Order: sequence, then C-alpha cells, then structure tokens
Amino acid sequence: MSVVGADMDGNGLAELAVGSRVGGLHVKEYKSDKLWEKFMGAEVTQVAMADLTGDDKLELIAGSKNFYLLAADVEGNILWNCNVGEAILDLAVGDIDGDGKPEIVVGTEGGMVRAIDAAGNITSTFKVGDNVTAVALGDLNGDGTMQIVAGADDGYVY
Repeated sequence: MSVVGADMDGNGLAELAVGSRVGGLHVKEYKSDKLWEKFMGAEVTQVAMADLTGDDKLELIAGSKNFYLLAADVEGNILWNCNVGEAILDLAVGDIDGDGKPEIVVGTEGGMVRAIDAAGNITSTFKVGDNVTAVALGDLNGDGTMQIVAGADDGYVY
C-alpha cells in the first residue's frame, strides 16, 4: 500500500491517493467525496504526484506489480501507461536529465532500474544485482544534476 497527498488541481485542498494491495487506486479530495478510482489489476506498490504536463497542476503516478506505470490527471483520465517489463517495487520522481521536466525512475522485481519521461516513454535502463526495493534521486556529487541511487535485495546500493 502506498499513500500520497497534495493539491493536484490548485483549489487549496489536497487530493489523497491510495494504492491498495488488491490493485485499487483511489483518489479523494480532503474532506469531500471520493473523486475516482481505478483498478490496476495487481498490487499498487507506489504512488507519487508531479507536474508531468507543464500546466502547473499535479498528475498522479502509480506503479504496480503487473508491470505497469500509469499517469492520470485529477479527474482520473489516464494520460498514459507504460509496461516496464517487471513488477514495480519503488519509484521516485525528479528531473534527472536537466531538461526542466520530471522523469519517473522505477525499481523492479527483476533487478532493473528504468527511467521514464513525462510522456511515458522508457528513456534508459540499467541492471543491478537483485530486486530493486528502493530508488532515490539527488545531487550526490554537487555537479547540479540528479543521480539515481538504487537499493537492492542483495544488500548493495547502486
């Protein structure tokens, strides 16, 4: 299960998104009725929010164990979905190529780390030793660009 909350539509109230172990993706505005829900077909392992379209509104990003990463707007319209080839165990969002647009980085059950651009295209992939259970982004060396850090079940950090 994963939970994230932020004001997706700019109205001053946070939308809360919850991904469930049985594949449900539920979005509700704070102190109001549920906005929408989708079924992803398998456990929703991670959810995040970022402005993927450049419209100053946040989109919901969800990864699941059925290999799919999807992006949706605040109304529940699916903007894109991307099959990453393995079950998604973790994700992080940030501008890793310096173009001013966020990328989504996923860690998978098959030991892969994949970067997906804001339009839902896989742009890079690298393999690590085992299941990638944690990914993080940060400027580790002070050069002004983001680096990817991946933690795996083999006990190593890549």
